[in-house]
Amino acid sequence: MKTTLSSQENHSFLRKKAGYFFLDDLCLVSAKGSDLFSYLQTQTTNDVNELKPGQGQNNAIVDRKARVISTFSIHRTGEESAFMLVEAIQKENLLNHLNTFLFREDVTLTSSNHFLLALQGPRSSEIIETFTQNRKSIPEKPNDIIEFTFEGQSALAIAKSLTGEEGCVLVFQTESEDTITRKLLEFEQQNLLIHIDHHAREVFRIESGIPSYGKDINDKNILPETGLEHSSVSYNKGCYIGQEVIARIKTYGAPNFALMGLIIEGESLPLVLSFLIHFRKISP
Repeated sequence: MKTTLSSQENHSFLRKKAGYFFLDDLCLVSAKGSDLFSYLQTQTTNDVNELKPGQGQNNAIVDRKARVISTFSIHRTGEESAFMLVEAIQKENLLNHLNTFLFREDVTLTSSNHFLLALQGPRSSEIIETFTQNRKSIPEKPNDIIEFTFEGQSALAIAKSLTGEEGCVLVFQTESEDTITRKLLEFEQQNLLIHIDHHAREVFRIESGIPSYGKDINDKNILPETGLEHSSVSYNKGCYIGQEVIARIKTYGAPNFALMGLIIEGESLPLVLSFLIHFRKISP
C-alpha cells in the first residue's frame, strides 16, 4: 500500500535519493530549418552559434528596452534542428515574437505534443538508467540533450536541474504516459524514488533560484532584474533586440533592483517578514 508522505518528507527524500514530478507547466517547441540558428542569433540574448548538436543553453528574448518577452532553454539536436523548453505560460510570447520577425527565412516553429517528466536527486542518474534501460540516456553537462529509444519510440533526455540537485527532464511520446506511470509506481514501491507534491516542488524551485513567469517576473521586468542574465546572455555576440540596454547596464552600473534569495537562520521569521507575508495574503 502506498504511503502518503508530507511535503517536508518529500523534500528530504529527494535531497537524499531521487524524486519525480510531471511537468504540465512546461512544454517543448520544435524548431527546424536551414536558417534556424542564424535567425535565432539575431533574436535571442545568448550565442546560439556556439552550440553543437547535443548541446544546450539558457536563453531569452527581450524587447528594445530589454524587458522580458520570454525566457527558455534551447537544445540543439542537429545541424538544422533544435527544441526549446519553455514555461507553458510563456509559449505564446515566444512563438508570437519569433513568427512576427520571420520573413523569408527557412524556419519552422511548432508546438511539440509530448509527455514531460522530471527525475531529480543525487541518485537520479542510476534511476534514469534503470528506468529507460539505456546507458546512453543520460546527458553529461547542463542543458545537453540526448535522443534515445523507449518502448520502441523516440524519446529525449535533457540535463536540467529543477531542484538544485542533478537531474533530467525526460520527454516521451504521449501514448507512453500510462506505461511510464506504471513504471514510476513500481520504483516507488521499491523505495527508490518518490513522487514530489506541488508544495515541495515549489520549495525546490525557490531554493534553486528559478524564477517563475507571472510570480517572480513579468513583461515589466528588464532581464538584468531577474538574475537570469548570468546564464542567458552573451556579451560577445553580435546585435540582437535589446542588446544596447543590457550591455549598458553591465558596463555602467546595475539595475535598480534584482530578484534574489534570502536565507534566514533560526526557527522563526523576523517580524517585518511576518508582516509582509500576512499583508500579501489579505491584500486584494
